[in-house]
Amino acid sequence: MKIVTINVGSSTIKYARYETERFVYSGRIDRIGTPQAYVLEDKRIEHIKARTFVQALDWLKQRIKTPDAVSYRVVYAHGFDKPCIVTKKLLDKIKEGTLVAPLHNPWILKTILNFKRQFKVAKHIAVFDTYVHNTISDRNKMYAIPKKYTGQIQKNGFHGLVVESVISKLKQNGRHNKKILVIHLGNGCSVTAVKNNRVVNTSMGYTPLDGIMMSTRCGAIDPGAILGLVKKVGVSKTEKILWTESGLKALGGASDLRDLRGRKQSRGVLDAFLDSIVRIIGMYYFELGGADVIVFSGGIAENETWFLKRIFKRLNFLDLRFNKQKRGLITIPKSEIEVYVLNADEQEMLKRHACTLLRKILRNNR
Repeated sequence: MKIVTINVGSSTIKYARYETERFVYSGRIDRIGTPQAYVLEDKRIEHIKARTFVQALDWLKQRIKTPDAVSYRVVYAHGFDKPCIVTKKLLDKIKEGTLVAPLHNPWILKTILNFKRQFKVAKHIAVFDTYVHNTISDRNKMYAIPKKYTGQIQKNGFHGLVVESVISKLKQNGRHNKKILVIHLGNGCSVTAVKNNRVVNTSMGYTPLDGIMMSTRCGAIDPGAILGLVKKVGVSKTEKILWTESGLKALGGASDLRDLRGRKQSRGVLDAFLDSIVRIIGMYYFELGGADVIVFSGGIAENETWFLKRIFKRLNFLDLRFNKQKRGLITIPKSEIEVYVLNADEQEMLKRHACTLLRKILRNNR
């Protein structure tokens, strides 16, 4: 069984290939839409022609040949959360879900439609970012708005595959069934509180806008400020501002943390970013009644050690004591809280969910 996993953004496509559940290779198409588009696979870089998203998909179809199944990360589709075979009804819901996830849903929809035309015999499977957050209680999901609106307007939670991967890796270390904080820091940022392998709460809400300040997203904001923007510039412009012109980009003039480092004028921006991260870590630390394990994941956490150290300095109330990183563990053995930096493997989660669903279908067809 040849399985391909697909994780799509507006300018990147991450992919992996498995055979009989065995990992074969993985890669990433980056800077799609520019003359500098390239593929990174097995530490090798190849520049490709991908001035459009369709050209990137054409290259990828040639690379993956003829899969038996394709497993896609879907950020949001109302009424769907369990992994399932792609249907017309689901495709319609993914399209509707663009309101909730405009940076991801349009691109995964294009990918699924394109691949379904190319790979007609393959099984096409959707795996949802919201699935792991089903364990969040109703009181943590609901907003204090009239009940007739709460059926669709509620906390969904995102970065679900990241959280699943972290829990899975901690199980391998015997560190599950604990109070865990998962802090994902990349272009999108979130904090998720986990207790006994079940999500208790998460900082992203109805959309992936809420919570921590991000590269181009505003994070938590007074709803009245949004209403003020709508009255001033209209709905479409307000959406553009909140999704692509806010966060680090708005405050510091650059959306990439690396471009802000060392700039004197960026000091206040970095402090604001740190404050927004630590504020939510503290909030969920107290909601859990403490923490046994804290896990950092994402590009910032894995690559920007200087920024991670600044976060640790702000978390001095936790009395963390650090050692040189060893297998992801960066606190000394006698620390009451273990802190890890882990590479969350979303592709592996996509593959696992696909295999589970395919086995279930096979059993039902016997």
